[in-house]
Amino acid sequence: MMVRITRLARGLASTVALSGLVVSGLAAVAAAAPPGSVEPFTTQEIVVSAPSYGSTSGTLTAYQFSGAAWHVAFGPMTAELGMNGLSDHHQEGDGTTPTGTYTFGSTMYGLGLPLNSRYGYHTLVCGDWWSGVEDPTYNTFVHVPCGQTLANSEALWTQTVAYQHFAVINYNTDPTVLQRGSGIFLHDDTTSGVTNGCVAVAATNLDQILGWLDPAQNPVIDIGTTAEVSPPPLGGQSDVSVGQNTDGTLQAFATTAAGAVMTSRQTGPSEGFGSWSNLSLPATADGTPEVGTNANGVLQVFVRTAGDQLFTSWESGPSQGFGGWADLGDDGHIASDPVLASNLNGTMQVFVQGVGGRVLTSWQSGPNQGFGGWADLALPVAAGGAPQVGTNDDGRLQVFVRTMTNQLLSTWQKGPDQGFGGWADMGADGHINSNPTLAINANGTMQVFVQGSGGGILTSWQSGPDQGFGGWADLGLPVAAVGVPEVGTNANGVLQVFVRTTANRLFSAWQGGRNQGFGGWADLGADGLIASDPTLALNSDGTLQIFVPGTGGRVLSSWQTGPDQGFGGWADLGFPASVL
Repeated sequence: MMVRITRLARGLASTVALSGLVVSGLAAVAAAAPPGSVEPFTTQEIVVSAPSYGSTSGTLTAYQFSGAAWHVAFGPMTAELGMNGLSDHHQEGDGTTPTGTYTFGSTMYGLGLPLNSRYGYHTLVCGDWWSGVEDPTYNTFVHVPCGQTLANSEALWTQTVAYQHFAVINYNTDPTVLQRGSGIFLHDDTTSGVTNGCVAVAATNLDQILGWLDPAQNPVIDIGTTAEVSPPPLGGQSDVSVGQNTDGTLQAFATTAAGAVMTSRQTGPSEGFGSWSNLSLPATADGTPEVGTNANGVLQVFVRTAGDQLFTSWESGPSQGFGGWADLGDDGHIASDPVLASNLNGTMQVFVQGVGGRVLTSWQSGPNQGFGGWADLALPVAAGGAPQVGTNDDGRLQVFVRTMTNQLLSTWQKGPDQGFGGWADMGADGHINSNPTLAINANGTMQVFVQGSGGGILTSWQSGPDQGFGGWADLGLPVAAVGVPEVGTNANGVLQVFVRTTANRLFSAWQGGRNQGFGGWADLGADGLIASDPTLALNSDGTLQIFVPGTGGRVLSSWQTGPDQGFGGWADLGFPASVL
């Protein structure tokens, strides 16, 4: 009998009114779980499914909840299972992989270097065992003097192939029952193609998964037959991307639950938005559309599809409608939403995280022209998120990316419109918990913002235009952030940062003046209704406008009452989340 887990996308609908706006919210509901597995609230889920109980291999797929929806993070990939298949009643030494839904231990282990600073890590040495002794140490890590043996236990340091890295699957841990089974891990694949009861995947895949796991998101692994386990409900609403037409109107883009790319445009500069229309993507979108502006003012939208392809469509002319879609190549290797930048010569350049944690880029052959092939920027470690790109005062592009070990690395063009050099470590190693966000101060210096460990907002800035970055400062957010900060520039040049926090609130802080430090934080309302990270745009009248997915699959928006002023209430832009 399999137990289902409680995912963020499931729950009871509640209705909340806010300043005349009515949207539906989701409340997570935890069902009672039978002994041996758990039903936690989670935003990271690994699903391992096999054709039958006798199967010794299956499929592993990792899922991430973001942008108000579940998305595939890694896989599907082949997973090795127990030499005797699966069992609902696993016992010590029976060679089966236990079915059920389980959390992960707080410490990872291995012979290799650590992959994830969010977990404790123990490098295996002689004398490290996983205990099978029938005493209080049963099913725990035990170290004894090298040369001493431990009966009925596993000598971890001797498994040089399978245990380069592993995470502990919390099977039979609370409570621990003697002979119920011990040492169930997610580890590197074996030479034999089967395990003694663990789940194993290829080493390159395992490194990515272990680096992605985040204990703050209560990750779980769900193991069973294809008839008993299922993936979370994919799709949902993406974050919002906003561009500005040559006529001054803003245009918003988002993805529906069915994977359609939708767009809505202001009826006039600084006016309200009209109805949403479908851009007829010929594939299923799997992420947030990104919009850029060509040198001639034509908007161009890019989106990753469910097949890890990158598609693009553009206006037939400035401020006109969109045409068909084109595939930008490198199919099956696009692992993140795209990020766009414009070179000094007017060519647009796109950056993505590629499969395997690479950073890939492609650029137009000339202003307003098509894109060429893809280049690998040779990141020396695996990326842990989508790259972000800023423009230096001299026109050189600079790329920033979070790694799987929570570092922030950066590379920049050797000159305007030129190739990129090597990568530099930006410091704060192990404390970078989100993709970075970039902004340009009034004096031309670039400033980077990230969510730090513990949910704070950290920032670092250049010592001068086109110069290196200094240390990191904590902006003193009074509650924990749960998303990526977003930064906009007011009409007077003052930067303003926005971030989603716990309890689905939106907080903001702004500089005390141009190029100055940040003051305190303000709650922008809509408490409990903010479902994902915000997006910002500057209206033609100089007012900032926020766009954010709201609970219930809507798009919410709020704008300043005047340039450099405070924000008013929230409006529902009527996103048609059910449109195909």
